[in-house]
Amino acid sequence: MFSLQWILQSWVSEIQEHPETQKAFLEMRIADLLESPWDLVGRPFSRELPVDKQLELASGTVMAGQKISGRLQKEALNPKNVSLMKRASDAVEAVLGPSVRHRIGAISAVGGDTS
Repeated sequence: MFSLQWILQSWVSEIQEHPETQKAFLEMRIADLLESPWDLVGRPFSRELPVDKQLELASGTVMAGQKISGRLQKEALNPKNVSLMKRASDAVEAVLGPSVRHRIGAISAVGGDTS
């Protein structure tokens, strides 16, 4: 119960900048939260939660990738992909500190700074 209370309180406090979302979240029933997590992540109470708080509250994180053999494919250097990886890398670094950056090898594969 202590963990559940901490997660919910932390979540609610972070979405207070979005009063309508916070109100809707507080009015949810436990049964509503037992839906598929993949359905819940697209809802406003998930989308409006800051990335650093998402990482703090996550029970685990997953990074999926695909090895690109030979020459880098054009899509890997697409500015949108580079930007997404950079934002993810910055969020991880914000939570875990700058020393973690060298352990994220996928960043260099899309042109991020690994220094």
